[in-house]
Amino acid sequence: VSPAVRSVTAVSTAEAPTGIPQLRCGPPVQPREPSIVLLPFEALGSDPQTAELAEGLRIDIQNALIKIVRILLIAAGSANAFRGKTPEVAARSLGVRYVLHGVVQMDKNRARISLELVDTVSAHPIWAEQFQIEVTDTFAIQDDVTRKVIAALDVKLYSGEQARIWH
Repeated sequence: VSPAVRSVTAVSTAEAPTGIPQLRCGPPVQPREPSIVLLPFEALGSDPQTAELAEGLRIDIQNALIKIVRILLIAAGSANAFRGKTPEVAARSLGVRYVLHGVVQMDKNRARISLELVDTVSAHPIWAEQFQIEVTDTFAIQDDVTRKVIAALDVKLYSGEQARIWH
């Protein structure tokens, strides 16, 4: 029996607050492949364009990561439940090792996008980048930043995970 199966125990209906049998789970078991969740990016300020850029950027990165088959990726809908939560809380609840989170700021026609990848096992950031961009074409910005982020994450997640396993 796998550790994941061993960590699940049934709770009787008398113990369950609603009278419905429930499962009590132990800590999530880390998958073999690198696992990541992209938390909703924080949009600083009240400008709707900032919020749109932040969400569009996260979804574009998520869609690009889906194509990297050797990475276990948590769905965006599940990640939305952790809006405003710390990377450690999200990782522990979702059973992932890595969390990508970020902040988007805009000032007139300029945007600053700050992203950080946290290894929640060590509780340390393993990659961070800040992009300063003139906002002329939102889709071009999202495409450019997504390409750079995917290249960096592929190296950090996959190559780093392989090095850790080989070591």
